[in-house]
Amino acid sequence: MAASMDHEVTITGMAHGGAGVARLDGKVVFVPRTLPGETVQFEPLIAKRTYTWGRLTRVIQPSPLRRDPPPCDLFGECGGCHWQHIPDSLQPGFKEAIFRDLVSRNTAVRPERILPIVPSPRMWNYRASITLKVDRGNVGFYAARSHRVVPVPKCLLASPVLNEALGILQEPDLRVLLRTYAQEVQAASPDGIHASLCLRTKRPLTLSEERRIGERLRQVPGVACTAWTHGGGFHLRPFGPRREGPWGAPLPPPWPGLPQTGFRSVPGVFLQANREQNIRMIREVLSLLDGIGNGLKILELFSGAGNFTLPMALAGHRVDAFEIHPAAVENARWNLQQTTLDTVSIQTLSAEQALMCSRKRHARCDVLVMDPPRTGIKKEAAIIAECNAPHLIYISCEPAAWRRDENRLSRGGYECLSSLPLDLFPQTYHVESIHHLAR
Repeated sequence: MAASMDHEVTITGMAHGGAGVARLDGKVVFVPRTLPGETVQFEPLIAKRTYTWGRLTRVIQPSPLRRDPPPCDLFGECGGCHWQHIPDSLQPGFKEAIFRDLVSRNTAVRPERILPIVPSPRMWNYRASITLKVDRGNVGFYAARSHRVVPVPKCLLASPVLNEALGILQEPDLRVLLRTYAQEVQAASPDGIHASLCLRTKRPLTLSEERRIGERLRQVPGVACTAWTHGGGFHLRPFGPRREGPWGAPLPPPWPGLPQTGFRSVPGVFLQANREQNIRMIREVLSLLDGIGNGLKILELFSGAGNFTLPMALAGHRVDAFEIHPAAVENARWNLQQTTLDTVSIQTLSAEQALMCSRKRHARCDVLVMDPPRTGIKKEAAIIAECNAPHLIYISCEPAAWRRDENRLSRGGYECLSSLPLDLFPQTYHVESIHHLAR
């Protein structure tokens, strides 16, 4: 596009979403891949009444903090990373400042109750799961703010075993198979040794198609199990090579020091991407529960495959867990059977249904624990306020949704006692957080 359409601004701050912030003609301007203090040129891509979103075209005066060149050649084209231009040591500080500003400015949370961020032990090769997009023979990630798939032969965020699988998925015959049948490939390696693949298909596969794809995937080193799903993705069908033992990839103990559990992670079921930080989250939730009491009665929503369910029960609490995804429920129940616990109930219900049932039965719980999706608890917040749980522990993966939900919960009589941000996704702007609320 013509250079005359570019505009020059000086970046003054960082926004949630990872872009640098400037002002031009009275409007806020967001320019990704910039740093405070930089003078840059940008091309306007989205122009609204109060803000403009632009594409960086030139760094006129770079910040002395800028990392140049970035470690990955695809940075700026692939949309998976946002902050490779920021040195590793500075990223947690930027995230904490953005999180603190977002939460303290727009909620009833007192600033002193926002705790320092927990940095990730690893800034690279930390991801235990990735979701690859498939389009027109390309296998990779979406370009920034686009549905165009950027081929990615190697991802610097993924674990070595996932990168090995990723490289093989780029081979011509596999690309043809994926282009024909798949929209997405979810690849996971919970133990860093074995991998699992789940194909989200364009239509249900026939038995002959299963055999054909399965035979090829059998040749991918490290792949322990495969599955496919279609439509809403609530039902998974295993196919291809079946190794000895139960279905699924081995899942290490929930935290170091526990004996090997025999837990498994089923392909296509949500798995926290950063194992070390997930252990830190589990321990933080257990620490909050310790501060509340022993042998607590816990109602857990969005319980998934039991990431928090089983550790809470192993710590001596009684847990009624609810999850809408049948495959996740099945996964959690199988893992539960590997223990001697008799203090856990796992049911296939949505969070809203679980809350309605609990309210109808006047069921008592000491703590309500929830780990909702990125959209938060927009529908459930009002019902939670009516259930009168003395304590809430809310695990959030989207600060903007948490800010909205906290406002609703505070109107329902809850006060936030602590907010702990964690960096689970280095090289991106994403922030996870754990919040303790009480009546």
